Amino acid sequence: MRAPQEEIVRDHADVDKAKVSPARIFKSPMDVVETNDIGPAEKLAILQAWEADERALLRRDGAGTHVVIWSLSRATKPHLRSASMSDLIVYGFPRSTFVNIVRLVLTHKEVPYTFHDLEPEMGKPSHLALHPFNRVPILRHGDFTVYETSAIVSYLEESFPKPALQPKSVRDRARVNQWISAVNSYYYPYMIYHVSHERNVFPELGIPSDEGVVAHALPKIEVGLKVVERELAHGKDYFLGSELTLADFYLLPSTYSFSFAPEAKAMYPKYPGFSRWREKMEGLPTVKKLRAALPPRAPIQHAREWAVSHRPKY
Repeated sequence: MRAPQEEIVRDHADVDKAKVSPARIFKSPMDVVETNDIGPAEKLAILQAWEADERALLRRDGAGTHVVIWSLSRATKPHLRSASMSDLIVYGFPRSTFVNIVRLVLTHKEVPYTFHDLEPEMGKPSHLALHPFNRVPILRHGDFTVYETSAIVSYLEESFPKPALQPKSVRDRARVNQWISAVNSYYYPYMIYHVSHERNVFPELGIPSDEGVVAHALPKIEVGLKVVERELAHGKDYFLGSELTLADFYLLPSTYSFSFAPEAKAMYPKYPGFSRWREKMEGLPTVKKLRAALPPRAPIQHAREWAVSHRPKY
């Protein structure tokens, strides 16, 4: 079955044609991968041309179009991954800190997805069927559904490994997981669950702030910012040095949402390393692209329930 294709691509002119219009020479991207008559660099050029054609088709036809994304490993073997806008869905609401971690990862990896705004469904059976603990985000990929942010980003990292957001070193991966746990345990609870809710979310709904909740959280946030400042003392761009990782994308949404509180405006300038990191992160194309895709900030209507169901008490 391979012989006709192999005979065609032995002609250098046909290789050049394939770089412009791959489907004229090859039946499928896998035909390119499997042929032994051209080198890895030529294969990659042809596969990338195929990807460009598929992306153009995606823009014309919309959801459900197959997208092929190719890269070349050091072993000179093309790696194939595929996704479809119709089968990868992120469920959440636009201002959710943890939802935006997942969306940053997908945006950075250039993986197409559909965002399903659960705001009208929060706490209702359709939402609880996806997440029995009444939280977000949820990821659905074809017939597979997973919730909890750390589980989702791990799944995305393994399913769509390029560009990598997990370091190669075992110790560096441990550092990333340490940051993920710290955000879950120390940064998000005080920056968002305590202060951002009291300073931004509840007042937007006409619910007065609880100053006791804010007062309890502020010393905890100061500790967190001191830790970030110490960890960034190496003077490089990101938490693990020159390499952007999940650790950076994990903390960014909490620091962004907290920045709207007046307490953040007083705290942040005291930490120059942290401020430089934030400026670097907010300037990344990935972050700008996601910010541009988000709707204008609006009150989180279902948060009225939070003031009753799980507001901290001190």
